[in-house]
Amino acid sequence: MWEATSYGDKPYKGKRGQEILNFLVEEDKRMEKPPLCDEAVYNVMLSCWKYDKNNRPDFKELAVILKSIIGNRRRSLRRPAERLIQDSDEMLERSSIPTT
Repeated sequence: MWEATSYGDKPYKGKRGQEILNFLVEEDKRMEKPPLCDEAVYNVMLSCWKYDKNNRPDFKELAVILKSIIGNRRRSLRRPAERLIQDSDEMLERSSIPTT
């Protein structure tokens, strides 16, 4: 998911083998949120990266969470698009030249 939301950026850039292990285990750090990544999607990534596997979501939970995020995103994108179409229609109606 991180690679997809970072548009193919390399994970753990500049780190190799043991450095990555130290970053994750010793320092208990995780990769930063890619600049254009949705906060909700990044939170899913963080939940998948938890050290204790029992605290990570399973596949069924992930499917439900991601489906919800996608549904919310569609709804939030639909409203402005519908408003834009409505505004465009109103502008066209006001600017139309009456025919005689």
